[in-house]
Amino acid sequence: MIKINSQSKLLPVRWLCVVVAMGFLLVPSGRTHAHAINTEYFIGVDGLSTIGSGIYAGLSNPNAGRLTFLFAHPDEDQPSLSHYHSIGAYSYSGPADNPTTNPTNVNNRIPETFSGQSPLPLLSGSGIHSGRLISQALPDLEYSNLQMHSTQNLNGFAAGTTEDFLFHSSGDRWSGSLEGAMVGLQLIGITSGLYIANEFGDIVLSSLNDIYSLGWGNNFVFTPTFFTAGDAADGIYSASFRLVDLNGGLYESGVFNFDFQVSHQLSEPVPLFLLFAGLVGMLIARTSGFSVFPAMTMNMQVK
Repeated sequence: MIKINSQSKLLPVRWLCVVVAMGFLLVPSGRTHAHAINTEYFIGVDGLSTIGSGIYAGLSNPNAGRLTFLFAHPDEDQPSLSHYHSIGAYSYSGPADNPTTNPTNVNNRIPETFSGQSPLPLLSGSGIHSGRLISQALPDLEYSNLQMHSTQNLNGFAAGTTEDFLFHSSGDRWSGSLEGAMVGLQLIGITSGLYIANEFGDIVLSSLNDIYSLGWGNNFVFTPTFFTAGDAADGIYSASFRLVDLNGGLYESGVFNFDFQVSHQLSEPVPLFLLFAGLVGMLIARTSGFSVFPAMTMNMQVK
């Protein structure tokens, strides 16, 4: 039988192992979600001319030829199931023999309503965003990586890859070229106190109906940052947009929305590395013979 007490040199070593292991568990993984495709948002043109199923089967597609905001649902386990969701695409409602055309659809919000996910959090910024509560790409929080690409960004990947299946999903509905299009993001509505910045931290889309050019249709990339003042009131902040072709070749998109939440209980989270540092500090104090806890004797018996 081996007896180990609190004076043993083995115990600090074991504590160190535990603390280091916990530190690795506490460090964020850096992934925005568990997919090889890190981009969540794409912009494409709808190539479907006729609706193929549902109560409006056989009718012309009201979204045909329109720029469309898309959310990607890649499936790494079954790549062939990868697909997009159109967000705010033109749609029909009412009877099939006399439908009403709507400049949006029921799935027109980010996060998508059916997901049950709360609005995206606005958290304390730093650097050029110091003093602001800002949108951030958070590890494993779906919808939080706001970077936008053309669907053509997925063109050319090897057959059988998740990227290739996503690009050609829905019968190549979204794989058409945006060559010659100059894609613009137009502000339709916004909650007072919410602002939008480009990658340099400059405020863009400061007035309703303003248009911000994202770039040429096949190769643009844009990452907006949504923000409020650091002392903004708790609540939900939203913004509505449509996509336009500044060169006039493609029809405008339907209207889509982003929802954000200010909660000062969430905006100042305690960094995990501070917790890790605290654990290391406790270990150092223990090994140096100092303790803020009452003295106690620890006995372990190993048979």
